[in-house]
Amino acid sequence: MRKIWLSLIILVLVPLYSAEEDLPAFPGLRSKEFIEADFDSLLIEWSKFIEQHPDSFEAVFALSRILNYKDRMSDWRTVESALEKALSSKLTNGYVESSYKQALRMIYESKGLRERADNLNAYEGTVTEWFYVGGFGGSYGSGAVFEVFSPEKDIFSNDVDVLKKRYELDDGKTIVWWRKATVRKPISDPSIYLRTPPGIIYALAQFESPEEKTAVLHISGLNDYTKLFFNEQVVYEYDSQRFRKPDFALIAVRLNKGYNQILVKTTRSFITLALRDEDGFPLTGLKFETDTVFHPIDLKGDPVIKEGYKEGLLSHYEKKYLKRTDDTDTAIAYALLLSERGMGVRALEVLEEALEKNPEDGLLCYFAAQMYEKADHCPKSWRRSQAKTLIDTALKKNEGFVLAREMLADFLAENDKFEESVREIKSILEAGIKRVSVYRKLAELCSRKEWVKEELEAVKSAESLNPNDEWVLSYWRNYYERNGNRKKAREYATRYYELYDNSDSYKGYQAQVAEDDGDIDRALEIYEEFVSQDPTNIEKKLDIAHLLERNGRYADALRHYKMLLEEHSDEVSTSLFETIARLYVLLGDTDNAVEWYRKSLLFSPSDWTTRRYIQFLKKEEEDFFKKYALSEEAVKELLKDSPTSKEYPKSGVLTLLSEDITLVLPTGTTSTCTHTIDKVLKEDAKDEVGSTYAAGEIRILRTITPDGRIYEPTPSGRGSFAMTNLSKDAFVEELYRRDSYRDITIDTTSWYKDVFRSFHIPYHFKRSVLVFLDERLSEEDAKLMDKFGYKVVYPVDNLKLRLRNFTEDSKISLKIQKEDGATVYIFEAKELNIEDPERYTPSSKEIFPNIEFVAEKVERTRNLPRLRAALRDAKVLPTKLIEEEALKIVEGAKSDVEKAKRLYEWCNLNIKEGSYYDPAHTILINKAGDRNTLFHSFIKALKIPYNIVLVGSNPRRIDVEQWSGGDISNNFREALFLFKEAGREYYVTLDARYAPFGKIPEDRQDAPAFVISENELRFTFLPKEPLKNRMEQKVVMDIDLESLTCTGEYEYLTSSAYNYKDEFAKKSSDDLKREVEELLGERFSGMTLISFDMPDLKVVGSPLVIKFTCTVPSALVERKDGAFDLNHFITPLKIQEQVAGKSERKYPMFLNIINIDDEISSIGLGNEYEVVSIPQPCILNSPVGFYALTFSQDKKKNIIKVERYLALFAPRIEAKDYSIVLGFAKKIDEAEMAKIVVRKRQESGK
Repeated sequence: MRKIWLSLIILVLVPLYSAEEDLPAFPGLRSKEFIEADFDSLLIEWSKFIEQHPDSFEAVFALSRILNYKDRMSDWRTVESALEKALSSKLTNGYVESSYKQALRMIYESKGLRERADNLNAYEGTVTEWFYVGGFGGSYGSGAVFEVFSPEKDIFSNDVDVLKKRYELDDGKTIVWWRKATVRKPISDPSIYLRTPPGIIYALAQFESPEEKTAVLHISGLNDYTKLFFNEQVVYEYDSQRFRKPDFALIAVRLNKGYNQILVKTTRSFITLALRDEDGFPLTGLKFETDTVFHPIDLKGDPVIKEGYKEGLLSHYEKKYLKRTDDTDTAIAYALLLSERGMGVRALEVLEEALEKNPEDGLLCYFAAQMYEKADHCPKSWRRSQAKTLIDTALKKNEGFVLAREMLADFLAENDKFEESVREIKSILEAGIKRVSVYRKLAELCSRKEWVKEELEAVKSAESLNPNDEWVLSYWRNYYERNGNRKKAREYATRYYELYDNSDSYKGYQAQVAEDDGDIDRALEIYEEFVSQDPTNIEKKLDIAHLLERNGRYADALRHYKMLLEEHSDEVSTSLFETIARLYVLLGDTDNAVEWYRKSLLFSPSDWTTRRYIQFLKKEEEDFFKKYALSEEAVKELLKDSPTSKEYPKSGVLTLLSEDITLVLPTGTTSTCTHTIDKVLKEDAKDEVGSTYAAGEIRILRTITPDGRIYEPTPSGRGSFAMTNLSKDAFVEELYRRDSYRDITIDTTSWYKDVFRSFHIPYHFKRSVLVFLDERLSEEDAKLMDKFGYKVVYPVDNLKLRLRNFTEDSKISLKIQKEDGATVYIFEAKELNIEDPERYTPSSKEIFPNIEFVAEKVERTRNLPRLRAALRDAKVLPTKLIEEEALKIVEGAKSDVEKAKRLYEWCNLNIKEGSYYDPAHTILINKAGDRNTLFHSFIKALKIPYNIVLVGSNPRRIDVEQWSGGDISNNFREALFLFKEAGREYYVTLDARYAPFGKIPEDRQDAPAFVISENELRFTFLPKEPLKNRMEQKVVMDIDLESLTCTGEYEYLTSSAYNYKDEFAKKSSDDLKREVEELLGERFSGMTLISFDMPDLKVVGSPLVIKFTCTVPSALVERKDGAFDLNHFITPLKIQEQVAGKSERKYPMFLNIINIDDEISSIGLGNEYEVVSIPQPCILNSPVGFYALTFSQDKKKNIIKVERYLALFAPRIEAKDYSIVLGFAKKIDEAEMAKIVVRKRQESGK
């Protein structure tokens, strides 16, 4: 009997599942309730599961399902009792306890039980005593994550004054470390309150531990980029662009006795970090530093501990899954957790593996369909097709599967099959499954088609099931608000807040109601109650000021705004200065309004609207254009004595006047008035000025006819205008003002350039006036800016004048005059009669006389971090699909370079070009997209080491020592991959499909480039291949003069030729034949193509080769003496035509001609012809190139051999080399015109 009682006691004490891993991964998944979406019953089951197994992660998973499906439950908060019982038991897992407390806090807060919620200490262990400083590298783009900024350097150098330092940002603003004071117990990390510009944020926490112990850093809310340092050691790094990790982490570290340090470097404004012990419970007994005192750290090696601490929920389920990969329910649960932690790609892979084993499992198919719906990395049409197939399978197994049927209804609706979609939902109701969630889905579908009656019927049916349902109350509230029934709307809103959100939100709603009813005092009372509970709540203090302002209590609002500026200068926006100024205007105090607007300009000097408004309030008129522009009399004289087509015979339009007056503030802010007058010189050229775009405030825009009449233009939309009544000798006059709404940053080689609008229109009178104001801030204003973290910056002080192509004479002048408070530069150039500027000119500054201002001191590396963004911006996170395909491709390859080569060839052969922005999955599935993206994903998946190389324009124009950073987006746009092996470097681009692996395109050889990696950033020039390897084409031809046929072979070696292969491979045989005929027709007049072949057309790395046979009927031209000239089957180059007439100008030029050419021709004379004469060989060696044309005769075989070789060394020619180029070209053309003379043999015997 005693044994029986003992057995009963054991039976009671031992849980249903003897070991934690034996607990079901997803309780209730296979139940009838889940299939029929009876989530109220499931809520009861999951609550019981939590009570029975409170110390398990499976119970936490059950709680997560309650929270996930709470919208389908009558009131999910009935789990409150189960959570309270679980917390009353002896829990050994701190993560489990925290999960219960945080859910219970939500319940208490929704019921208005604030004190009970706070007493839970649900977020105990959360670090709140942070010191922040942020906004570093805001102009660097995503490359900022690789940079080490000053705070990081100062901390790691143990600078004891680090927390008292000021730091300067890119925009000149200075910032300081600051701490968010908190009164209420934390519910989340206070970094949510951060107001920082884009860039890197640093958060530092220091605390004292009474002893050495283990601590677990629990960091969550990860997104984009975060690096975590503990005691000056990197313990974790998260980068959404580069790493495949969940959005949280647990890192165990060893605490020092004494002070310890946590430094977070992130681009996020909200991250939560908690300190826990080995069992996951909040770590207590630590003292955090709240003063600006820095405590150097006693470094003791790597602080990270690899084992001996409890894992988290995701890790637990991962182990559970790996132990039982054949268990479908575990796979589903694990996949759901992965998806919720930001790892949707891995979640889909887990379910795909499960589907391979259980393809007919309806529940598995449903959850896999959900994952495919979220799989943004795959083509939309493909993933929706996959999801639809899986839903069909799920419903085939069980027609009553409500969630699957709702998903099918969504598919039908998205395909505009709304009637079928609605029938699907109604079929659920007809089957007797009547739930609020089903009626809700029906209402949503009807709403999308604006079936109002049916929508309202669905909501009423849901209300009959549960009149206090959260969705029902929210729906009717919004419905009555839209229809103007405020009383009904308030009734439903009040019920909603009292039942589901009896928290601060309810008080905020009550304040809004009081304001709407005109009870401003009651609204103020509510907001002031907020502030009394939390004096650090700036948002609520601002709400009070806004409330007063909205309701016309301007004096009270003014007082509140001023108080905020005085007491919270480190947290409020400086835009409050403008707000206060506006209130003074409303109060009629113009003097104070002007003063506060003036203060607001200290923080936003580019705000020209405010500047002009100040002038309006002061009743002043300051028009700098009138002061410095040509007088009206001078303009009239220009019009009267304007040139005609006789003076400008080549031009159809003349810019009679081009005048820019620019006002420059010391901060670099500018305002420009542009005045132009164009004259039509020829009737057929009037369309050139027939339309115009006025980029700014229009002051004058008109046509002036030859007889002096004035006509307004016709607006054509978006700032464009069509000019009317144009004719020969008519004028088009424009005058507009354009304000700069941003300050300049002096980080390029030059700032101001006098830009000429058009190369083909000559300028009669060009005039530019720059007025540099010498304004300087008072000491009082400087202190005010300093208080708000701004530093006085005058970038224009770093500029100096530089002149280009400038020889001062009667037509060109520059005057510099000092005035009271300003320095004025007046540049005038008359009769710039350059009517045909050369088409190959790099920019206008190389033609026209020009002025510009150059930064004296520029930090050369200022912009370089932007280059490193290339390492992050390409989203190439490897996934199972990518990795599996890559492994198949490289099977058998031994070295990394050999693997890269195979991947390169595979991408080139299999991937058609398509959308550049498609992710790797999409490209692989569609077999179309950007090859570089897929190749990048492949090499990342296989961990093949590589560098990104950003390539600049060629020829080399950038001096590595003098380059200042410049406009990277223009100068360094193209990216190459760089692989290294055994001392060799392989540069790879997939832009030329059939180019050999490692071949640098000819136009990129010797180009400036940046080689970038996480640890390397160096400026270099790409290698330049030897001339013999840089031929553009080889031609070998055999000509038979007896049959007048030619057999030959063209071999094209340029990078563009590899792209031609791509085009040729797509053509039909007829189109391809026409292409070859056109190519050969350029060499052989009247030829007929007999046959051709393109071997290796689809072989990667082989050149473009065309083998052909054709007739050459015009090869022989009979002379008067009876002999024959052998016609130029080799087309003369005529280089002189390409370089002559480019003027003996004083600026560089480009030669767009063949760089390398190698041709060998064999001419078979047969038995019918013999040689009369062959030209002498011509060999030219010049600083700009090499040329050889040689002729030889094999008398035995009766063959003439002609060889031609041309190599131009420099495509960009400087002025000093122009005469050499011209002479070189003349000699080549002379040599090319030499003739081979032959005659018939029988004639020689006469």
